[in-house]
Amino acid sequence: MKISNRFFNPFKPQSIEQSNLNLNPIQYKYNLNFDTVSFTGKKPIAQQVKELPKDAFLSEGLREYILSDIDKKDLITLHKEYYAQLLDCKTLDEAKELYPEFQDVVDTKNIDPSKSNSYIIGQIARGEFSGLTMENASLEFLKRYIGELKSVQNDNKNYFYISYPTTKKLIKFLNISIDKRYKAIIANLRISQDHLKGKTNK
Repeated sequence: MKISNRFFNPFKPQSIEQSNLNLNPIQYKYNLNFDTVSFTGKKPIAQQVKELPKDAFLSEGLREYILSDIDKKDLITLHKEYYAQLLDCKTLDEAKELYPEFQDVVDTKNIDPSKSNSYIIGQIARGEFSGLTMENASLEFLKRYIGELKSVQNDNKNYFYISYPTTKKLIKFLNISIDKRYKAIIANLRISQDHLKGKTNK
């Protein structure tokens, strides 16, 4: 979730030829929360979010929460706010009660490692990953992947130092997912924010 050749630089005041108005450029201070430019599409990111179909969101509750404030805050912030209570859950059952959209997430505690063909499940059952057990694995991955939107690809320390390909397979096996259209906008937003932070730090 095409690169635009035109990028409006809000930090660069217009020249005299461009405008006869003597405006203070400070009043145009860029708001990273919601006015973020898209670097992989022509439309502003907030507009891209508004145009997502309903089934791109994990739930109708999430969709309503995001759309109610997308002109004031960015998608990542709103997503994390909505799933803040997920991070306090002690069991997957508790998470499912709070967020019905997770009803189909597979609970590792119900898996018999001796009957599973998954090597990673066997490793978890043998306690080869610090802090990860068959009792909490599904919840921990749900918290990281959905609740905190932690990257799978860039830093495997986010997922108990399990390799990217294995983490990706395990998340799929546990039936934890984010719609690719929604995920593409998140990736787009991160690129945008990183780019703008880099410019302001110069």
